[in-house]
Amino acid sequence: MPAAFTKCVRNGGKVRTKDLGNGKYMHICYDKSGKSHAGEVLTRKKPKKDKKKEKSDNRNPKQVVRSAKATLADLQRLKDHFDNL
Repeated sequence: MPAAFTKCVRNGGKVRTKDLGNGKYMHICYDKSGKSHAGEVLTRKKPKKDKKKEKSDNRNPKQVVRSAKATLADLQRLKDHFDNL
């Protein structure tokens, strides 16, 4: 990082991140007098794929429960099913 930027951060300046587009960004430090000091242009890392998202994408949309409310008839059928085991 540039020396002026590092000095600004050490002296308690406020650091903001500016998006430059195309996956690039830079930190800018504003010191107490209001002057700005730019840091280096950096590149964002590519996001890692989340395994949980991949598993949830494999669900069949027809199997999604539309309502969590059970009727009295549903409860009676469940009771009868487990009583017969």
